[in-house]
Amino acid sequence: MSSTKLRNAKKEKAIEYLGGKCWKCEGVFDKDLYDFHHIVPASKEFEWGILKDKRWETIQKELDKCVLLCSNCHRLAHKEMREYAFLRLSM
Repeated sequence: MSSTKLRNAKKEKAIEYLGGKCWKCEGVFDKDLYDFHHIVPASKEFEWGILKDKRWETIQKELDKCVLLCSNCHRLAHKEMREYAFLRLSM
C-alpha cells in the first residue's frame, strides 16, 4: 500500500474511532473536512500531520484526548475559546 493510501486509511479509521460524525453538529462529511480537536489543548503531543505517520496505538492514544469536529465547528470552538480567554483576562 502506498504511503498516501495508508495515511488516508489511518484518517478514515481515526474518524470512525471518534464516532464518524462531528461531535458538535452531528454532521457527516468527507474525511478532509474533519479535524481532531484536543479537549485540553495543553495535552496535545502531536499534530495530525505528524501523527498520521505513527503506529495506530500512538494515534489512538492521542485521539483519546480529542473530539471529532467538522472544520466549521472546529473554527467556532477556537473562536469561543479565544473569547472566553479574553473575558477571563478582562475581569
